[in-house]
Order: sequence, then structure tokens, then C-alpha cells
Amino acid sequence: MARILLVEDNVTNQILVKETLAHHQLVIADTLQAATEYLKTAVDLVLLDVHLPDGNGFDFFLKVQKQLPDTPVIFLTSKSETADKVVGYTLGADDYITKPFEPLEFRVRVDSRLKKLNKDSSQRLHRIENMVLNLDLQKVTVESPSGPCELELTSFEFKLLLYLAKNKNILLTRDQLMENVWGGNLNVQDRAIDTHMSKLRKKLDGTYWTIKSVYGSGYRLTQKND
Repeated sequence: MARILLVEDNVTNQILVKETLAHHQLVIADTLQAATEYLKTAVDLVLLDVHLPDGNGFDFFLKVQKQLPDTPVIFLTSKSETADKVVGYTLGADDYITKPFEPLEFRVRVDSRLKKLNKDSSQRLHRIENMVLNLDLQKVTVESPSGPCELELTSFEFKLLLYLAKNKNILLTRDQLMENVWGGNLNVQDRAIDTHMSKLRKKLDGTYWTIKSVYGSGYRLTQKND
């Protein structure tokens, strides 16, 4: 099941898409302002209309590319002129579907794009909110107030952040960290854990994430202001 963002202001079209893609989790925004809020969390695919009450879908597409660069976008619009399709594909859209659409074909095209996404990533991406960890390349892309940025992490720091991310907002004790990150190495001292956490916390500065320490207990990864 994929999490799909539908940016569409027509209620009839919203219902039709929801029924057609009932096997996925659909979140709906009827304005670009509302859609912008959803970009703060992870979505697997965006279905985007062009004409919306508060702006142009073509312009919003550029925002999606900036904030969620790995998320595919399919234009779903009544604008069927060749010139409009050229604009959509030139911007980098993954597909361009015109309304009214045939439900079965629409479902197949959406599922096909999601299947290709899973194949390309080999399901080796771990996403939490606005952070994406690439397990194959050991790279981390995370949202910051100035836009997406890539963290420069050592291999060990990546492993540590991945474990924290998989347990977002959960307090992890030093024993849990030693067992799951250090492999149960009894020679690891608390000071070493604190040092690694401090370095990783500094590298998260400027993003929406931080590592909070609980004296005498452990650490947890959380979004700032949580």
C-alpha cells in the first residue's frame, strides 16, 4: 500500500480517484496551500491537477521537486492540449493523465509507476517524515528551512541514525544502542556513545530533526518542537 497525495479541488473527481485507488492510502488536498502541508511528510506519489483555486499546478510541481525530489508526480488534469502535455513532461512529470479518465487504465498507470519506483529503489530507502535514508548509498537527504540537504555522515553515523530513525520518538537506552548499533560490544563506554550522539546531533543542526538526551536513560530522535 502506497501513500498517495491527490491535489484536486473537484469533489466528484476526488471520490472517483479514491474509489479507483482504494488499495492505497489516499490523502487529499483541495488547495495548493493544503498540499504544501502534506509535503512536510513522506508520500510515495503525487497526483496533481493544474488548475487549482489558489495557484497553478505547474508551479507547484517545482516545489514538490525541491522538497521531495525522489517522489514521482503524475499530472491529472482536464488540460488536454499537446502544449500543456509538453510543459508537464518538460518539467519532469512521470506521467500526464487527462480527465475524464478510464478508471482501470488510470489504476494500472499509477500502480505501474509505483512498481517502477520500488524496483528502482530496490526497497532500500527508509523514509520518516521529511528524511530519506538510502541504505545502498548510505546517504541521508533531509528537509531544512532552506530546502532539502544531504548530510555528510560516516558509515557508523549512518548506521546510528538509521537505528534512531527506525525508532523515531522512542527513548533508546544505552544498552539498546550497544546491542543494536555496536553489536553488543562490551568494550564500548558510555562516553563513546555520548561522543557519537553529540557529533550526529551537530550534523542535524539546521534541519527539522534533533537528538534529545534523557539524563540517565538514553536518547531519542525527534522533530524539533515535538
